Amino acid sequence: MFITPHFLTGAAIAVAIDKPELAVPLALASHFVLDAIPHRDTIGEEHITPENLLLKLVDGFTALFLFFLFVPSGLRIYAFLIGAVALLPDIVALPTLIWPRLKKGILAPFQRFHVDFLQSRFPDTIDWFWGLATQVVIVAADLVIISMR
Repeated sequence: MFITPHFLTGAAIAVAIDKPELAVPLALASHFVLDAIPHRDTIGEEHITPENLLLKLVDGFTALFLFFLFVPSGLRIYAFLIGAVALLPDIVALPTLIWPRLKKGILAPFQRFHVDFLQSRFPDTIDWFWGLATQVVIVAADLVIISMR
């Protein structure tokens, strides 16, 4: 799943729930729920390519642009932190893309669940339209929730 739906879902949770003791676990759980939805977030099979790095860069800037455009200024710090919590599983998994040996260490159970179980169920051949459409719908729903505040 792209950065934008994960981050904005976390921000939407923060806007809707002002109790961090509820928002933090919900944001973390939202990451795994979203990853269980069929999606595409890479070009080709390899994660680290110039095309995918550019894709992630544009994705990150899109997430920040929409965040600052829609999240009320008084909630931005809290919503940013909860949005970051929603991204945390990908942040933890990132080093395993660079150093594959980490997949067998302390991160092995997490890697098996997050990447090998949730994400590997969707082949890289999934149609880009449907792989992107699910994420656009999620982002739209997040923006509606955020705008209701």
